[in-house]
Amino acid sequence: MMTVYTSVTLDKETHDPKIDESESRNVSETPRYPSLAVDVHTFQNLISEYNVEIGHRANLPELIKKAFLGHISKTDLTSAGNNTIGVFVSGPDTLKQSVEYTIADLGTQHFDMHEEEFEL
Repeated sequence: MMTVYTSVTLDKETHDPKIDESESRNVSETPRYPSLAVDVHTFQNLISEYNVEIGHRANLPELIKKAFLGHISKTDLTSAGNNTIGVFVSGPDTLKQSVEYTIADLGTQHFDMHEEEFEL
């Protein structure tokens, strides 16, 4: 009984009588967003523009190693400052493990890894 009373009271206090919920919205007033690129006309163009490969997963060890080699070629690792690569992982445990193993192979001192729980 108390739950029903609380629910009804909250509903009365939060309902704004000035808003007419039955009023239809004018779709033409919806804000428009610019397209991603002027030359992208179809989904296929978008896929080819960003070199998206379909049918298999990315080779994480190869990608992380490429980023690492690019980083050490442009950074003096002995100098103070930002000499680590930040890695943010959000996904299933197998993805996290793959990234962890790759980082361990290349040297954990070169990476700063952060994980986020993956929820659907």
